[in-house]
Amino acid sequence: MSCSICSSTSVRVQKPYLAKSPFFIGKSITKCDICGMQFACPMPSNKDWEEYNSSYFLSAHGGVNSSHQFEFFSVGLAKVRFRAVAEFAAVNNISLNTILEVGPGAGYLAREILTYFPNVTYYVVETDRVVHQKLNEIGTHIICEKDINKVGPIDFMIATHVLEHTLKPIEFLNYYSEPVRCGGGVFVEVPCLDHLYKKIYEPHVQFFEKETLEVCFNRIGLKNIQLTYNGDKVRFIRIFSFLRKLLAKLESLTGFPFHWFVVKYWPNTKRFSLLKSEALAILETAPHVQQDSYARWLRGFGLK
Repeated sequence: MSCSICSSTSVRVQKPYLAKSPFFIGKSITKCDICGMQFACPMPSNKDWEEYNSSYFLSAHGGVNSSHQFEFFSVGLAKVRFRAVAEFAAVNNISLNTILEVGPGAGYLAREILTYFPNVTYYVVETDRVVHQKLNEIGTHIICEKDINKVGPIDFMIATHVLEHTLKPIEFLNYYSEPVRCGGGVFVEVPCLDHLYKKIYEPHVQFFEKETLEVCFNRIGLKNIQLTYNGDKVRFIRIFSFLRKLLAKLESLTGFPFHWFVVKYWPNTKRFSLLKSEALAILETAPHVQQDSYARWLRGFGLK
């Protein structure tokens, strides 16, 4: 039993791994004494993990969610992420001509970027074929993971909510950042220690916070690293996110501006180009809000 990022064998079990699928039976959350990384143990084999993820949306979520509320949330979240990418690119003089996104899902972020930068050549690696039709409709170029060396040089590599699903995070980052040109950008977003507040940890096998994601970025040679905690602080997630969700639902039903009661968490609709329905949908999780300690999400940028 060894650490998934520093390979130390000085690790200790923290608690049982909670899941619905029998695939995760017998696993635990384990923490490295050296670097602090937390991960599922024992890790599944490469073959078993590839099979599980080949139908990820069905295995982990029972299919692709297509409700109106989920659509509002996904678009709103994509707009917040797009703004973060655009601002990092502008500050670091990165021209967005070619992008590689790994694990784009149904392509919400890709669609947002292509709306503002229609001439971008947008490559995606997505193992779940369920969403390939949507990705084709958006205008992305679906490629096999074995072919990323054929698409360089890349201006930006993006992986949102993917790294927590990988068995070897540093190998993953090293491989997919290889086509990024010198001076290009890398954007990674992951949940932050979500086993601290979730009742079910499936399907995540890695649990990051700033220090451990920074180890990964340093190991692949990134510079100008920027890491932020976003969303609710972990210790308040169950209480305050539920309250904001309730207020958002009441506002949707009545039209009364209940978000006035939680103005700190109300997103700037003009800055993020949000419709009111999208702003209400992301009010519960507040991906636009930065925190000074463990929060729902960890957002990381770096330069190659």
